[in-house]
Amino acid sequence: MIKEEIIKKYEEENNGYQSITIDEIKEKLNELDISDINLQGKIIDSHDIENKISCMKLGYRDDDDITITAIYTDENHPIVIKKDEIFGNKLLINPEWYIKNKDKVTELICYIAKNIERKELNINNTQLINDKLIESLSGNQMLETVSLAKYDKENPYNLSKKHYDMLKKTTIKTIETSGVEKELEENFDPLIGCNYKKELIQSYYNYEELNNEKSTRINIVRQLTKEELKNFKYINPNKIIRFNENSYPCINEAIERLKELELPNKVVISIEDKEKFNHFLLNNRINRENIYIYSDFMEVPLKEYLKFEKKLYEMIEEAKNLSPFEKYIYAYNKVKKFKDYKENEEDLTEARNLYKILENKYMVCVGFANLFGDLLKKLGLPNKRLNVSVDTSYDKSIKGEEEVEGLEKPVTKDGHARSYTYIKDEKYGIDGFYISDPTWDNDLEKDFYNHLALTNKEAAETSRYIWINKNDTSELLNVQSIEEFYQKIEFLIGREKGLYKNLKGIIKDLITNQLLPLDKSFVAMIKNKYSFIDSYRWPEDISSLIYELGEYIVNHVNKEIPGQTIIEAVTSIYRTIYGYSEEELQTIIPKIIEENKKRQSRTFPQRTYTDSSGEIVKITNEKNKFDITSEEAKER
Repeated sequence: MIKEEIIKKYEEENNGYQSITIDEIKEKLNELDISDINLQGKIIDSHDIENKISCMKLGYRDDDDITITAIYTDENHPIVIKKDEIFGNKLLINPEWYIKNKDKVTELICYIAKNIERKELNINNTQLINDKLIESLSGNQMLETVSLAKYDKENPYNLSKKHYDMLKKTTIKTIETSGVEKELEENFDPLIGCNYKKELIQSYYNYEELNNEKSTRINIVRQLTKEELKNFKYINPNKIIRFNENSYPCINEAIERLKELELPNKVVISIEDKEKFNHFLLNNRINRENIYIYSDFMEVPLKEYLKFEKKLYEMIEEAKNLSPFEKYIYAYNKVKKFKDYKENEEDLTEARNLYKILENKYMVCVGFANLFGDLLKKLGLPNKRLNVSVDTSYDKSIKGEEEVEGLEKPVTKDGHARSYTYIKDEKYGIDGFYISDPTWDNDLEKDFYNHLALTNKEAAETSRYIWINKNDTSELLNVQSIEEFYQKIEFLIGREKGLYKNLKGIIKDLITNQLLPLDKSFVAMIKNKYSFIDSYRWPEDISSLIYELGEYIVNHVNKEIPGQTIIEAVTSIYRTIYGYSEEELQTIIPKIIEENKKRQSRTFPQRTYTDSSGEIVKITNEKNKFDITSEEAKER
């Protein structure tokens, strides 16, 4: 019974292989639909038939008499058809029999090549290729694609100039081979498939990609090899060549190669980390007219970029010896007093783009945030832009355009940009993440710090209440305990239309988009400890990773900086940088304190909103941080 079962299984495995004669092939050629011709003598024994259907389990030894040996092509059955309904049937020829009957087999293959009625034919063995075969292929008016031993790795066939010339004037559109003879190496006729499709640059761009005009850009995403630089000669002169951070080291070599070839291609360098690129520029002189820098969604010529960057560095030059918190305040002062808030309705980029705002009269919240973030990075303070939806009900009152003190105002909502910064300063005992909003302290006459270094809790307590985005993991930075951290993760998982519906997505986004811009060292340590973070497969239990992230965040957020500490740092800047005497400071600093105290009370007025049940809810914020001492802040 077991033997019969094995034989039945063998017959099922062997199904699809049919022994055939030369005469039968000629008689039924187009009915057979032969797509591939190959030399093959393949043996299958009982071990391949599910290991004798688990012979050991059934009690049989390997040398039992049920061993079956199946030979697809042998001396008795030298030619076999292997059926394949999807790609066309394969013609398999026994190699030993072929050697003894080479003339007979060559005549058969030539007959097939000349008379088969299909668009594609694959000759999969180099031994089968000769002048007679190429001549027969040339005489077939149906063929469009011919593959000549493309996958014969042991004995590869390189297309010769002679065979190329023979096939050039036929209906065949593509000859697929694994290579070509030297004479054809730089011939990119579409007929020569391996040349036309060969990856010449960056394991992606073939001759067609480099030379056509449908796509306008070539992306260089890693360093170029010598061979790839050599292949620049195939690039269409109208293509834009774009480099990213990973390919900076080869920019000069690429530029020199373009000069050598006298190619006018525009070169664009895309920047993610400006300080890293600026460091690269210090050590690598890039000299070419047609170079542009892409940063902050804007493309500028290299000369313009250098001009703008020089101006930005000059803005913070005198602050380089200050403590981190003093650098932070210095940059804040530069930005909040840079110019008045003003929109350009005709071109919104005028008030937002970092380089445009340096030379025009426009600036809105995105511009304030971009300038502040850039100056902080130049001073070594990591930060990220924070885009939020906020309550704008008291905008007019704070600017003095409308008297509303003591009145209830309904909440209104609008988009807004802020900065989120990691400040670590031993001098002032600061080590945490803080929200910065120079837009709302923008005043060219008075010196306001009401929205300097806010904790997440403080930001939520002001009239500028934040609406949480469905997909925003930044809310995980607004926690006061590990328990609240866990609760907010559950909240994000449970949102009906949330982007990150699984725990892995939330944690990966938290690490990549929230923590990495603020503390690269911590993220590097976490990734080293939990190596699966950058892989596709995560373990089911990631509780220790989540806890470690939560503990780190809880220890770096909602650590309020009291007004007294802010004024202390401001006083130091007025003294050491602005050059005010002690006598002058005795007049200036009390005035700054009084103005900030007064404005702080107007920044925290009573407001109302309608809850989900339709009830009007009143919110009152009575705290004035400029009345709170350092000791009181610790108690809070």
